[in-house]
Formats: sequence, C-alpha cells, structure tokens
Amino acid sequence: MKKNFVVFPALVLGMAAMAFGQAAPTKVAIIHVQNAILQTKDGQKAANELQGRFAPKKAGLDKKQNEIATLQDQLRKGSATMSEDAKAKLMRDIDAGNKSLQRDTEDAQADLDSEQGKIMQDLGGKVMAVLEKFATANGYAVVLDVSNPQTPVLWAASAVDITGDIVKLYDQANSGADGSAGGVSATIARIEAGRHASMPAMQKGSGSGPITVQNDTSSTLTVYFSGPADRKEVVSAHGKVTVPLGPGSYKVAGELADKSVLPFFGVRQYSGGETEQFFIDLAGRPAAPAPAPKKK
Repeated sequence: MKKNFVVFPALVLGMAAMAFGQAAPTKVAIIHVQNAILQTKDGQKAANELQGRFAPKKAGLDKKQNEIATLQDQLRKGSATMSEDAKAKLMRDIDAGNKSLQRDTEDAQADLDSEQGKIMQDLGGKVMAVLEKFATANGYAVVLDVSNPQTPVLWAASAVDITGDIVKLYDQANSGADGSAGGVSATIARIEAGRHASMPAMQKGSGSGPITVQNDTSSTLTVYFSGPADRKEVVSAHGKVTVPLGPGSYKVAGELADKSVLPFFGVRQYSGGETEQFFIDLAGRPAAPAPAPKKK
C-alpha cells in the first residue's frame, strides 16, 4: 500500500507591492510544501496516527497475499501429480483470491487517500498561513513549491530554500500556549489544577474520521488535547474545526478569550467522528446544550 502523503500542486505566491512609496519586494524563495507539512510535529503525529489506524487493514491484505502465495506454491509443486479437477479448483481459488485482494486493496487505498487529503487540507492551510506571513515580513515576491515535479525550477541555491524556516515557525505557533515543547500538556495541567468547569456533553461519532470542535459562544475558543497525540486548536466565535486525532483517551481543556468564563476540563475517550460543542449559559458558566425533547 502507498504510505506517502499526496503532493500539493505547484504553489506560486505573488506578494503585492508595499504601499507608501516603498519598493516592491524582489526576493525569490523555494519551499518543499510536502516535506514542510510532514516535518512539522503535527505532521509527524498525523502520519504516525494514520499509519496506526491503517495497520490492521494492511495486515489483512498481507494475510490474503500470503494465502494466495501458498495456493500458487501448491499448484506449482503438485501440478505433475494432481488430477485435472484438483488443478482446476486450485486455479479458480487463486483467481478468486486475486480478484478479492485487488478489490480490498483498491478500497483501502481509496480510504487512505481520503484520510490523507483531510490531513493535508487541515495542516496545509495552517502551513500556508505561516508561509504568507513569513514571506510578506521578509520581502519575498515569489515562493515556488518544488515538491511538485511540474514546478519550473531547474536549479536553486540552498540559501533560498525556506522549508526549514517554515517548519520551525509552524511548530512555534502550534506547540502550545507557552510556545514550547510540551506546552499543550502544561496548559492542560494548569487548567485541571485550577478552578474549572466540566466539559459539555459530547456527541458520539461514527467510529471513524476526525473530531469536530464547535464553538457556539461569542468568544474565541482555544482547545487543548493531550493523549496519543497533543494538539492545540483555535476556534473563532461561532465557528468549528475538524481535528485529526487518533482513537484513545485524551485529557481535553478549553478556554475562551473572555476570561470571565471558567475554562473547561475533562477526560474523553475518542473512537472517531465525535463532536465537541461548547456553550455558555446565561450566568456566564460553561454548559452543555439543552437535551432534545423526548418523543411522545
């Protein structure tokens, strides 16, 4: 099975000329967007989680492949002594096994490509935001993505490669509230140790897919997850984001920009596809949504 992430299309960013009579930026840089995403801490965690989630499927495909190989070996070694009926049956079994393996492989690959696409869309947008800010601040007119073989770059000096710079800046921006490694865990520990409210009721998921975080408040929400993977997500007022977390037990904390509201804390068991909704009641305290009325 293919394990590499899909490659982003060629990327060319043209930065507008600066106002107030300043000269237009003229610097040119290159970036390997695919490598940048995979080298970030979030990218490494997402890749490891995805590999773990698809490991059972890969094991099942490997088992089928071995079973077919065993049948092929039996046919090769016993063809001289087998009856025609036995050989015909063995050949039919091999053919059916190959067709089944091909279907299962194609289905697994389609699922893997879909999950990879979701990860690339999520992390790619964040990397792009860091890239645009860096390029604008440092006077770059054009940034070329050389992860796509169709990008027309025949040669470039290593000094114009900003991949490492973007990875470093991304990790600094997404490592936690204090900007250091382990910042997510430290922030959760601070919220857990202090005065906090319980997490709102969680909507159960389908057993697969990312976690959805929905902010139904009028204040920016920051949510922290610590478990098999650590993540920090910022959700705008009345907005929502999807978070590619692997299954497992997580400590979850959330705090609003409005500091008059208590932060949230709780322990969650995710299997995939769950939705976390954050509400505030009229007294300014965190609260779960009102339960749906019972059917008569």
